[in-house]
Amino acid sequence: PPVGKPLNAGELGIPPAAPEGLAIDAVGMLCEAIFTDSELPEVLKSLVSSLQIALVKTALRDSSLFTAAEHPFRQLIDRLGEAFVGMPIDIPAQHPLCRRLAEIISPLRTGFSGDVNVLETARTAIETVILERNTSIDQATAQYLPLLHQLDRRHAAQDAIQQLFAEHALDQAPDGIQQFFRTAWSRLLEQVWL
Repeated sequence: PPVGKPLNAGELGIPPAAPEGLAIDAVGMLCEAIFTDSELPEVLKSLVSSLQIALVKTALRDSSLFTAAEHPFRQLIDRLGEAFVGMPIDIPAQHPLCRRLAEIISPLRTGFSGDVNVLETARTAIETVILERNTSIDQATAQYLPLLHQLDRRHAAQDAIQQLFAEHALDQAPDGIQQFFRTAWSRLLEQVWL
């Protein structure tokens, strides 16, 4: 679904100074910050948008939603964002990851009563998605690690060689000597270093 508007107590006919109005406006401000962030995928924004009512219900029962970073709902939203790390900004809603996340948070969109266990179940499911993706990335990249380690060692060798040349003021030597050290001798030093 498209990203909705942040909730606003005044537009809903609730006095902004009433406790309910304050909770609605606070959730609206939180959602507005997410909706206006250009670095977040639209799909993530629409998922958060669909949770606004559940957020308001939670805020009305538990004001620590806004003060405690470890609040279960905040943890859930954080994990939702973490699930999109490394994904393209224009990831389509039909992507398997998006569908799975929408399915996980579905109980929060329909008839959420404020039960913390529902939040914990959804957060745990999202963490499982993240773990599965990280494991598949680790498995896919494992074959390239030796190459990357070799490249890292090679860069370290080149840095050490440049430092050695700087310590012995190679820049002040005649051009012919500099060229010899920076080409043939540098390759030999790299092999020795490795």
